Amino acid sequence: MLVNKNIEIISKNSFHWINPLQDTDIFPKFMFKENNLEYFANQKEELFIVEDNFDKEFETNALRKELIFVIGVYSLKEIKELCRKKNKGSVLIIIEPNPTFFSHTLANKQMDILDRDDVYLFVGSELSNISEYLQGLLLNLKITGLVKNITFYLTAYYRKYDLELTKKCIQLIRQSTRTTVISLGNDIVDNLQGFKQNLENLPYMFDSIDPANIKGRNRDKPAFIISAGPSLNKNINLLKKVKSKGLIIAVDTIVERLLMEGIVPDFVCTVERIDKVYEYFYKDKTIPKEVTLVAPPVIDSRILKEFKGKFMLPLREGVSEYTWFGKLLEASEAQYIFMGLSCAHVAFGLAQHMECSPIVLVGQDLAYGNDNDQTHASGTSYDSVEIDKKKNSFLDDTTEGYFGGSVKSTHMWLAFKNWFEKQINQDNLFVINATEGGAKINYTVQMPLENVISEYCKDIKFNIIDYGKYDLDKNNVIGKLVKEKDYFRAVREIAMKMFSILENVEISKNAVNKSKNKLIEHLNEIDKLKHEIIIHPLLMHNFQSTLIKSMWDENNMEQIYSYDHLVRMKNLNLKFLAPLIVGLSEMEDYIEKTIGNLENLKVKK
Repeated sequence: MLVNKNIEIISKNSFHWINPLQDTDIFPKFMFKENNLEYFANQKEELFIVEDNFDKEFETNALRKELIFVIGVYSLKEIKELCRKKNKGSVLIIIEPNPTFFSHTLANKQMDILDRDDVYLFVGSELSNISEYLQGLLLNLKITGLVKNITFYLTAYYRKYDLELTKKCIQLIRQSTRTTVISLGNDIVDNLQGFKQNLENLPYMFDSIDPANIKGRNRDKPAFIISAGPSLNKNINLLKKVKSKGLIIAVDTIVERLLMEGIVPDFVCTVERIDKVYEYFYKDKTIPKEVTLVAPPVIDSRILKEFKGKFMLPLREGVSEYTWFGKLLEASEAQYIFMGLSCAHVAFGLAQHMECSPIVLVGQDLAYGNDNDQTHASGTSYDSVEIDKKKNSFLDDTTEGYFGGSVKSTHMWLAFKNWFEKQINQDNLFVINATEGGAKINYTVQMPLENVISEYCKDIKFNIIDYGKYDLDKNNVIGKLVKEKDYFRAVREIAMKMFSILENVEISKNAVNKSKNKLIEHLNEIDKLKHEIIIHPLLMHNFQSTLIKSMWDENNMEQIYSYDHLVRMKNLNLKFLAPLIVGLSEMEDYIEKTIGNLENLKVKK
């Protein structure tokens, strides 16, 4: 049967996302076929014809690699024509927001166009799933390298009958691709600064609480994640009722305000490594000893040096840099925590790590306050900081509000929101959004904070946390660092040799083909070096922005081997190799200094 053949084709690619039909997925509804024309009905029971004709006004550049989002899977002739016209390096991602079209196509058309490695399919009427789907798919470097060359193709039905739904899909796609660009990390200098700070804090790991000791320690106990959104002003006083009846996990921004209100959190969470975090939230601040600090090892070392209470430095789940650190420390899975992009994500990941339930979000606005100007609750260090709203206005966006309608947000806040939604959905977590304002966070139950407290904050006995430290062998860590330093030196020497050879390659205007062959020969060697970076977790983390920017630049060029094109190819690869060489040299220096620090470290038993 045709449907079985199509299912077999779709099943070959694990990156397709097909949501099953829901009871509400009824329209557009197939009615009948007449004279090779197929008739569907909408919710008003009006009949219309769905055509399969390529849009003659659409232009794709066959000389440039693109990421083409196709809205609609019904029109397979259009999609096949698009595949024929596109560059062979371009990728198609088909988004079908009407599952009934997919169901009809599955049963009645040959879907062999999906039997390729450059075509991906998403089907689902729950549009929020588009963001989650793309977050995973865009981690594929082949696709990530094309996100600067995005174009949209609307199949016949969507360009004729449903532009509103199409606009919603495009908005979500744009937001998701922005999130991907943000998540790629900063430039090489910033990444190396993070690597340096991780190494500087390595001696503190010997005094850190072992995250494995708190894994699952408060299963099915409520945890309240307190953020500093504007809505917190109206319900912060209620948190006094939570103490001893629920865990209070606060972000660094709001701790000072909580203490002013007489609320002592159980944990304070930090994620950013910049100087201002120390200066705003920890310097000269009196944080009670009973508060435990939770942060990745990348934070400003002054925080750890001056913090009065206990601290825990878990590794960041899903971050390649910490995959490398994990191997260095011989860490177990239980020593990793999901941390996302913000300190609220760290707090959420901590609650998830302890298997708390429900996880209650408070002050998690992810949007401006009612005056479309306020960014934080009062009583924080941000009260004294002037924020240039006009300067940042180009970063503004809108999203669905907690109470419906539309609220003003930013690209960054929406990236935070997408992270929450992905985490909640994929792990089927019970999360209550008691923010009572700001943006709606999908997959959460919305409930006033007062009701949450009365229903879930009973007389609960929380498990005593085991504050045992990491079990680390100093000499073993030093030995591994020595081997890594030697490896990075070897890679640097290879890169230096390639740079010297490529720099001396002569490109002649009169012998373009000869120049092309010689250049391509050397570029193939550089591709091998790039592959070495991709498979090494620390190199990929530190140099991914350089690597991906190089891919963006190359993919933005039309593939015509003219003299100018060859010169630009040469320069782009020299531009890639130069910071790689400098960066590897700095990594060697950082490791050498860390080895010295560890050799002088007296480990407390």
